[in-house]
Amino acid sequence: AEITNIVLGDALFLKENGKLELQYINGKTNGYAPVSVTGSFGEYVDGGLFNGDLKYDNKKKIITGDFSIVDSNYKDFYLEKAVISADENIMNILASGSYDDYPYNCRISAKNDFVNKIKIYDMDLFLKEFVVRKGDYKVKTKRLTTSEHKKDIDISIDKWKIKLDKISHKRIVLENILLSGSLNNDIFKFLMSDVSFARGKLNADGWYNFNSHSSCIDFSAENVDSNIFADVVFGLPNQISGLASATLHADSKNKLNDINADLSFAIKDGYLPKLGSTEFIIKKSKKVKRPLKIKLADIINIDISKSKALASDLKGSLKVNNYQISDINLTSQQKYLSLLVEGDYDIKAQDADLKLWGKYNKSAQSKVKILFVPLSWVVKIVFRPEKTRQLYQNKIDEIPDIVASPKEEQAFRVKLQGNINNNNVSVELKSII
Repeated sequence: AEITNIVLGDALFLKENGKLELQYINGKTNGYAPVSVTGSFGEYVDGGLFNGDLKYDNKKKIITGDFSIVDSNYKDFYLEKAVISADENIMNILASGSYDDYPYNCRISAKNDFVNKIKIYDMDLFLKEFVVRKGDYKVKTKRLTTSEHKKDIDISIDKWKIKLDKISHKRIVLENILLSGSLNNDIFKFLMSDVSFARGKLNADGWYNFNSHSSCIDFSAENVDSNIFADVVFGLPNQISGLASATLHADSKNKLNDINADLSFAIKDGYLPKLGSTEFIIKKSKKVKRPLKIKLADIINIDISKSKALASDLKGSLKVNNYQISDINLTSQQKYLSLLVEGDYDIKAQDADLKLWGKYNKSAQSKVKILFVPLSWVVKIVFRPEKTRQLYQNKIDEIPDIVASPKEEQAFRVKLQGNINNNNVSVELKSII
């Protein structure tokens, strides 16, 4: 059979301790050769071919020269091509390929020593897109057939910049992202500055563990459109309005798709348009001759068509466990009306279980009528007074103050259950006396 030489060159052997020991090999490829023949460098990648003119120093365990590698894999990254230039101290690498079918380009300046660990001085990585998916999944790579165990890498990066055109998770999209930081012990510590989101700015700092695929990140947002945020993040369109500032602490597992978070926010001149417009029906009774369709906004004298009338400073906090929102605590304060909203919400099922506590000034609305019926009469019929002030006093104390004398102040509670996006809500109202 005809023999084809894939690597041509020479080598030096010296006799040490009675044995011939390899000192170095000079090699020039004839076409492409398996990456495995490059020694220590080839222990880290899965398959692939290389060509070039290089020298392997067996004593120092380093490669010098110029060569390229094609059609290989490193963990979740498919390496289409890498061009490498190395002297005795520095290895410079330009690489391109794909991660989960999205293209990337990478520039690396590393210490030319791959024996015990990889020391990278600078690394710039550009990734076209990263998609966060729910559930367990593996990144799609063009895996090559190999049975050998690849050597685990102890890697450190002094300066690492990751530029992404887009990160997306369903309807949440962040664009033009720059992460800058360093890597040690598989942990990437990073900063992210001034990313546009919901017409505002988003900043973050935290860490990502590439070994466990877990993270801990603190976000801060300024001048975010709260309606856009609530819509794309929680699936709650037109439920809240105003410009928000917020902080969010998020812990994740499974490549960012299993998330637990704590969110705190403040909204300037915000309001809750749908909460006020939620309708309920008073059924016929001895006191009500025909069914009445009433809105909460009507009862507490808010004109929901005028956002300025609803505007107030809102403050709140909540917890997120993937699709579940719990421990909702939101307060709204106006001159004659203040509210406290508590409860839970299922993002996937769009199912809410909320309690609304409020107090308002009775004198400020004494002349208001609904359907030609005095409001004072409607309140008595609708709110079903209960003598529970002593029971709920601690909760009433949590409601922000209003302008009212003790005699003018009226407290109430509302229980809402159901889909608040389509007004399929069960409403129970009680006046607290």
